[in-house]
Amino acid sequence: MSLGGSRHAQVFRITPAGESALRHWVVEGDDDTMTVKDPVLLRVFLGRGAPLPKLLALVDARLRRVDEDIRDVVWGHRRAAEMGLIPHEDRRHTMAVSQYTLRALYFEQGNLRQLRDTLAGFDDEAFQRDARWPREELPFRPSDFIRDPGRQ
Repeated sequence: MSLGGSRHAQVFRITPAGESALRHWVVEGDDDTMTVKDPVLLRVFLGRGAPLPKLLALVDARLRRVDEDIRDVVWGHRRAAEMGLIPHEDRRHTMAVSQYTLRALYFEQGNLRQLRDTLAGFDDEAFQRDARWPREELPFRPSDFIRDPGRQ
């Protein structure tokens, strides 16, 4: 297949056996068997057909690891300050990278929580059973807020 110019792409099709193996890996795979930028996101991305509780468990496990990493970095910052290691000119670069890492972890934590909320929203039965919020008739319709350009 030509992609324009001199670039070409090989098109592959997955076999039924490959589809089965992929589904098995998404649900039961070991994250240490391959190198991927983010195996949890890849498994969720490929998770169509996987049981929702399994995908939520993947995200929850990653969230726990990120939470633990945040606690470790924060503890390290506090301990370094307590020991008088910071601020120190020789440790500026180390501290800059550590602060970057902490911001990245907080960012990932927020993204994982949003991803989990989105996935959990796929469970229509749980949504219907959630009795925390009343299912009353809305006192207005969204169209009530659409302004007619001909009317002032």
